[in-house]
Amino acid sequence: MSKLKNLTSSLFYKFFFSYLLVFLIPFIIISAIFYNNSVNSLREEVVHSNVNKLELVRDLTDSHMNQLSEIAAKISFDERLTPYMVSNPYSDKIAIEELQRYHINSSIAESLLLHYRADDHVYTTSGIGTIDNYINNVYSFTEQDRQAFTNTLYVANQPVIQSIMLAGNQEKQKKMIAYTFPVPVDNPFPLGTVTFMVKEKTINSLINPLLGEFDGNVYIFSEDNTLLTSINHGERVQTETIIDMADSSDVISKDINGSNYSLISMQSDVNGWKYVTAMPTAQFYGSIADLRTSIILIVTLIAFIGLSFTIYLSIKQYRPIHSLFQYLKTKHPVQNTSLSREDELGRIRHTFDSIVENSEKLQEKVNIQQPFVRDQLLMNILKGEADNDRNLFKELDIIFHDHAFYVLIVSFGKKQERNKQAVHKDELIPLLQKVSNSYGTGYGVELIHDNGIGMIVNLTNEEESAEKIQQHFLIQLKEHICEHTQLSPTIGVGKIYRELSLVNRSFIEASAAVEFPVALKNDVIYFDDISEMGESKAWYPVNEQAKFIQSLKQGDEKVAKETLDKMIQSISEKKMSIYLVKCMCYDIINLIIKTVYEMKLDLSIKAVNELADFHSIQQLETNVQALIKGICQEVNTRKDNQHVMIKEKLLEYIHKEYTSNQLSLENAAERLQVSVSFLSKFMKEETGFTFTQYVWNLRMGEVKRQLVETNLSIKEIVLNIGYLDVANFIRKFKNTEGLTPGQYRKQTVEKN
Repeated sequence: MSKLKNLTSSLFYKFFFSYLLVFLIPFIIISAIFYNNSVNSLREEVVHSNVNKLELVRDLTDSHMNQLSEIAAKISFDERLTPYMVSNPYSDKIAIEELQRYHINSSIAESLLLHYRADDHVYTTSGIGTIDNYINNVYSFTEQDRQAFTNTLYVANQPVIQSIMLAGNQEKQKKMIAYTFPVPVDNPFPLGTVTFMVKEKTINSLINPLLGEFDGNVYIFSEDNTLLTSINHGERVQTETIIDMADSSDVISKDINGSNYSLISMQSDVNGWKYVTAMPTAQFYGSIADLRTSIILIVTLIAFIGLSFTIYLSIKQYRPIHSLFQYLKTKHPVQNTSLSREDELGRIRHTFDSIVENSEKLQEKVNIQQPFVRDQLLMNILKGEADNDRNLFKELDIIFHDHAFYVLIVSFGKKQERNKQAVHKDELIPLLQKVSNSYGTGYGVELIHDNGIGMIVNLTNEEESAEKIQQHFLIQLKEHICEHTQLSPTIGVGKIYRELSLVNRSFIEASAAVEFPVALKNDVIYFDDISEMGESKAWYPVNEQAKFIQSLKQGDEKVAKETLDKMIQSISEKKMSIYLVKCMCYDIINLIIKTVYEMKLDLSIKAVNELADFHSIQQLETNVQALIKGICQEVNTRKDNQHVMIKEKLLEYIHKEYTSNQLSLENAAERLQVSVSFLSKFMKEETGFTFTQYVWNLRMGEVKRQLVETNLSIKEIVLNIGYLDVANFIRKFKNTEGLTPGQYRKQTVEKN
């Protein structure tokens, strides 16, 4: 019991670890991919978001600088602001008003001043004054910035940006940005300059949203790396550290003052200004850290769910197998100790093997039945009763092409000669099951009642006439028979028909050819040749006469009536005396009576009288047709009875001789005067068992009876039933019953 538990536990853990492995491998791979993709995607999104913000600041600043450039260009070409107009005492007031109007159009400039180099005065929105007054009293430039600014006013021939520190009490406006343009713009020899004064905090208001509530630094450098402005939230990063990385276009992570910073920089295409942000990396990628935590929690949850589901699946998968194992253990106790040690799957595998074995046995039975179906189908075609089922033909390996068909019969002689030919006949029947050559294909079937083999031949070669192809096929068939047997049988050949449904006519004709007297001398006789042998033009055709006789013998009512109609028509068409016509009619009657007596059928005097009592050929035909129907019905009934008689004789012989060691299929076939192949198929078809199986069942029943009812030894009992190999019988008995004969006797006696 403990071993079974161990096996059960082992099988369960096999399922568990298998499902766990199936879950973990894709789970780990997918989780890693998901983690990397999510983190990288968010990292890219964070970088992209900060880059977009910096681009927005750059574009907004460029827009304002472009606005100042446009105002400078307009001032350059304004006629009211020419050197003459501003220096004229009568028009300088107009110039001041015009500067005020331009100043209003600028959204970031605190003030603007216009200076012509031929004059020491500057013109502002407030009025006219000297340069010294402007830089000393209006804004209080530092000494260093005064000189640089004054120099710019006199020598600048292109836009110049200057960062100017204010002195004095201007702490809240301690820094200004002066943006100076030459006037006229783009002139290599300008007459003066126009300068826009912008507060640093105005620029800072543009870049302040870039940081929001986060710590960090934002810097704007001029094209020559001069710091124009900056904002700082938290710890300030030195400008010298930042300027070295201002030219990089990638996100850079660098350790600054013991802290890790992420830097983004970009340059304006308009004025060459450089924009740089420096944020603590932990803050820069703060959302990524949150994402990592979320992903770890989600992955842990999924892992827990997956583990639970793995346990559930393992139990669910194991439970039906265990139930099936318990069922097999109860219903099918294992006798084999090696099998009893196997686990549940091993036991189920053993059961499956048994199912496969039984299936193979069933397939074997189907294969055994196939020849019976084939022979029955061919016989129905010969009788004109088969449907043209192409699918059934294909399953039975029978392939007919719609070209030409005829029937030939290989006859083995009369009944008294059967024993002499039996051995060779059994050799020939398998050879003629299917004969194929370049001229056609023939399918043979044994004719039990006619002691021969009927073959339906399908001609497939159309290069020559059908008659020549027929002759070539027969020549090769005879060579085939002579090559494999010592027989030289008589072959009757029917006429060629173009439809498979008319093959029964050819069968009747072949039967007539075989029984025609000349067939005793020739090995091949064609039905068409019968008409050439002694036929008189004053009489009806001899071949029709032979066909009529054979159709009666075969019980084919349809062909018999067709042939009778041709014979009557032949008589009607001939111009002869009434007496000769009457003689020919009586000859037909005589032909019928002679055939009936040859077949040993009962024909009453009344029927003969009614047949002979006719007043016209048409009345004779009517009387004969009525008689044909009765004769054919009786012939077919006799065939069925003969079939039953063969079965009764066979079973009687087996039940009488099954205890004899001389009993064999060959001896039974010889006794019943049929071929071994026919008897083998007949036995299986009628009883459902092969000859050997049927005899074995009888012998098994007799052995069981003697084991229970007698005290004879097992050896004596085995010899009594005609089995000479005692050891082999005991082995087969055990395979069948699961017990040896001795165990069976003991068990049965104990029960009784």
